[in-house]
Amino acid sequence: MSELREELERQFVARGLIEPKSEIDATKENSSDNTEIISEETVENVEAPASFDKKFADDFKNLPLEWQRYLCAHEEEYNKAATQMRNELQGYAWVEKIFAAHRDRLHQAGIEKLERWLEGLATIDANLQQNPVETLNAIAVCYGIKPSSNNATVSSPITQEVIARLCDLERDYHRMQEHLQQERYQRLVDMVSMFACQTDDNGQPLHPYFEEVKQQVYGLLLNGTASDVSDAYEKALWMHPAVREQLIQNKISSQAAEVQKAKQASFAPKGKTEVPERELTLREEIEKNMAAFMD
Repeated sequence: MSELREELERQFVARGLIEPKSEIDATKENSSDNTEIISEETVENVEAPASFDKKFADDFKNLPLEWQRYLCAHEEEYNKAATQMRNELQGYAWVEKIFAAHRDRLHQAGIEKLERWLEGLATIDANLQQNPVETLNAIAVCYGIKPSSNNATVSSPITQEVIARLCDLERDYHRMQEHLQQERYQRLVDMVSMFACQTDDNGQPLHPYFEEVKQQVYGLLLNGTASDVSDAYEKALWMHPAVREQLIQNKISSQAAEVQKAKQASFAPKGKTEVPERELTLREEIEKNMAAFMD
């Protein structure tokens, strides 16, 4: 229990939630009022999380109030994440159910995992779309069936059942593909939204031009041109004409300010000045700043 208290104390001190132990002791010695306030806070009754064993639940009552609140909040976040994961796994239960119905037969064929079965079905489906005749002939050879030399349509019940199953399989495959694409896009939206909301210590946006280049950011991420959101944002800034022009102007202004500051600092302490260079024309100044910006 002492190790748990020490670890929690280090975490709270690191996050600035409580003062280091030495400072707390000094505060208690110099002010009896603080002791009374702390005592009143610890009177609040916080129940231990339901998942705690009885031993830890009993020790939980002896922890400081801040630690109790922290553990309860952490347990709540963990339970939410676990619930979300269970819901996602339940969403794929139907796939495992279908695989289970054919498990014995597939094991005899050397297919032990669901992923391999689905990959095989997806490959056959893609080949049927691109080269249906060659694919059907290959399947016939695989099962020892001699392909028919004419174009007569076989209308036996077995053939009709196979065709119906293949159509169902194709529909299910495309539904699954669409579902996975939607999940991937939603994760992308959440990631981009978090990126757009980032601010500095003064509360100012870290990415002030995000709204102007949002569409380009999504496009770069979806087509795989950018490695992450930050990379997509930097590339999108130069794809947007108005933003690119503004960035160039900002850079030129910044360079001009630095040149002016350097000129002012070139005066010697005793009033003597260094020999100034020839003053550049406006065109030369812009070209010089643009060359430095592009480097």
